[in-house]
Amino acid sequence: MEPEVVLVPPKTAVNELMGLYVVVSFMLSVAWFLGSLDFSFLWVFGLIFSLFLVWKTRLRNIVERNIDWHKEHFQRKRALRQEETVEWLNFVMNRW
Repeated sequence: MEPEVVLVPPKTAVNELMGLYVVVSFMLSVAWFLGSLDFSFLWVFGLIFSLFLVWKTRLRNIVERNIDWHKEHFQRKRALRQEETVEWLNFVMNRW
């Protein structure tokens, strides 16, 4: 059984996207701090790799939640129209 996905409205998704900028600024601060301590430049590759992983996973989650919210919103609007429901019910009743 899949875990239930919590649908987030798009405004919250934008706020979560802003959190990614906080992660980038933190990584930039760590890079500056390690550079000021005369660490080797090789640590930069580790920071870039970890930043890439965090960015990719968080951005994918934000986009997936946003798409799910829009799909459900569309399906709810479509369900409220009730255009076809009566037609197939009439068709079934006329067959009997």
